[in-house]
Amino acid sequence: MAALATSVSPKAGRSSAIDDCDDVVAFVVDNGQHTMYFSKRALMNHTPFFRAYFTEHATASAGESSSNTIVLRYVNPRSAEAALRLCHSANHADDELFLSLLRECEGTDAARQPEALLAVLSLYAACVKFELHAHARVASTTAARAVTKRTVYDVLKTCARYATTLSPETQRAVGLDALLAACHAFVRVPGACQGERRWRRLYAQYPKLSEMVAAASAASAASAAAPSTSTAHGESSAIASAGNTPSQRRTLLSPRKEQDTIEESAVMIPQSAALLPDVFTGHLRQTEGLALAAQWRCRAMSAEVAALRESWAALESTTRRDEAAATEATLYLGEVRVYLQALRRAEAEVQRLCDAAAATCAAPSLPTSASTLHELRYILQHASECAAERKAHVDELLAIEQGAVRELDAELAQLRGFFC
Repeated sequence: MAALATSVSPKAGRSSAIDDCDDVVAFVVDNGQHTMYFSKRALMNHTPFFRAYFTEHATASAGESSSNTIVLRYVNPRSAEAALRLCHSANHADDELFLSLLRECEGTDAARQPEALLAVLSLYAACVKFELHAHARVASTTAARAVTKRTVYDVLKTCARYATTLSPETQRAVGLDALLAACHAFVRVPGACQGERRWRRLYAQYPKLSEMVAAASAASAASAAAPSTSTAHGESSAIASAGNTPSQRRTLLSPRKEQDTIEESAVMIPQSAALLPDVFTGHLRQTEGLALAAQWRCRAMSAEVAALRESWAALESTTRRDEAAATEATLYLGEVRVYLQALRRAEAEVQRLCDAAAATCAAPSLPTSASTLHELRYILQHASECAAERKAHVDELLAIEQGAVRELDAELAQLRGFFC
């Protein structure tokens, strides 16, 4: 990874941030359950498929802002990551996950064989999608060796999807014929569950599937029976007979050379010339490993920051809601206090009237009848009792509201202490 400059102007910093944001591509798999991020620049530099894809996408958008998000179908997360690591690295050198998926399919037991085969089929789909034809052939070979009566339906479903969409040249390039031929022995066995609903649906969707499988099997048998005439085939047979079969990694990573170039190199370079030590490979591998580790750490930190932002927004919303409730309660208590003061003044006025009425009744020279005085005393006592009941009710409401305000004040103090 290139080192960052020590001093960058604000404008240049913003441009760099925009470029870094535009360079990140998000790949969404498993119905949005997983998202992976890779560098657009690295994908375009190392894989022709992404170079053409992003160039066409940029031309179609005509400079408009577009989202760097790609949704991958028919691919599980591990297979997508394995294929994208191949596309992201120079000469497709980051193939550890790719080879581990193949080894899991080859070395697993019978109980876990269907799951491992589905992973390889997903890996095959990703390689076909990204036009990694050599890796697709290797995945096809591994999947063909793992086809059984239990897994032939999944393999045929994958083959049918590509047999109807890819050209014959591309089908041969990705090893689709070998995969179809491997299914022939299990499809033609009597009672191989063709009467099930999923098989009927598959044959209804792809009517020529049986013909494709039979043709692929016949072509595979014919090619196996044909004698080997090419020099390259003879050399590989000699190597195999000597017990020195090249590994999958060497086959995939070795650059192809024309025969004239090989002969010219053999003439110009003596056989005894010592090979120059590759002192940069280890450093390059280490740098790529550090870059991938930093990328994963950046993803984890981004997720943590997003979670913290959501928590902060929730706390701010709760604080604003509690502050609004406290303000409303304070206003309500102010109105209650005013009402209580009015009631107390009314109570005092009623008490004064009661005292005046009692004094009037006690006067000896009062011409008013006893019944009128008794009625007046009853009315005054009833008014006094009503005023006392209202006062008690208001006092009870006031106590409840004061308790609620104290609780809100305590909660607000706790939230402010957390924010500080």
